[in-house]
Amino acid sequence: MSGLHKKSQVNRIARRFGIVSLKFKWFPSLYRRKAVIQIKTRRGHYALKPFYRNRLFKTSAAQQMKKAAGHIQLLLNAGYIYIPKMLYAKTGKLWTLRKGQPYYVTEWVQGRTLEHSGDYANLGRAMAALHQSSNGGPPGSKADSYTLKQIRLWKKQHRYFLRDKSGAVQKNAGYRRWHRQYRNDCRRLAERSWTEMREKGVASLLRNERGHPRRIHGDITSANVIIADDERLYLIDWDRVRFGSIYVELAKTLANTTHFNPEFIQSLLAGYEEIRPLKRTERKLISALFRLPREAWLAARFPNGKKSDELIENMTNTWSERMKANKLLDDWANRQ
Repeated sequence: MSGLHKKSQVNRIARRFGIVSLKFKWFPSLYRRKAVIQIKTRRGHYALKPFYRNRLFKTSAAQQMKKAAGHIQLLLNAGYIYIPKMLYAKTGKLWTLRKGQPYYVTEWVQGRTLEHSGDYANLGRAMAALHQSSNGGPPGSKADSYTLKQIRLWKKQHRYFLRDKSGAVQKNAGYRRWHRQYRNDCRRLAERSWTEMREKGVASLLRNERGHPRRIHGDITSANVIIADDERLYLIDWDRVRFGSIYVELAKTLANTTHFNPEFIQSLLAGYEEIRPLKRTERKLISALFRLPREAWLAARFPNGKKSDELIENMTNTWSERMKANKLLDDWANRQ
């Protein structure tokens, strides 16, 4: 929690970016009850965003903010158009620090969420342009195959799910029923993906990734995509921008935004390939990653929590659509 509750406190931060708050209001995100502050000024509305430390990394919030700002500045320099206008602090930086908490400011984008196939095509173009903007990345090394890193983590979660080390099957009757019905299906889906990833072409692609680092947004969900009133698409919440796996990002975005709707999936992929055409091996890898039952693994880690119940309900209600989407991705991957 940033501790910004009073107008005077908000104004101290806002003035560092050259704006004066007349009113402010907190808005939630998928993860936090208070995630971003909308600031009303005489010049318009702005988003004051506290930057929260990613616990997966050992660095401080300020160090992570500095690195994220570096990525954003390179994107702005390259003319990337899918970031809301960002304000510079009086220090010349894209961020400021208050009591150890970093903040950054963008214009507030008024608009709607993803609704039709044209929106998804634009999202595909925005992602492809981002993934193409990675020249000058860090030098490659054996540890820099970002997709392989994620695959190793997911394999651990898959084994955990099959072995049920948490005792979830015994503790939670709802999870027990779901686990009994879908465990073998989840196992088959994952094992098919592992097999496809070992195929010669895909395995070579994974090995060679370390020499070609790519920049990713890191958290593309429906809530972080806004279609402005002028129909321009913006990606918001750039806290997790970094070098990472473009294949994992594309697979997760398809699952997180399209509701497994075939038209939306096809539009997003078509928009992406307008900017960055994919080789057949890349398609096969994306299809294999999309197929993985990630929500089942997450539910197994926290079987007694509210999140687990929501994941199980969502997977049950969308299982048929997921299987059809898997088939669609398979056909797309094998297209000549």
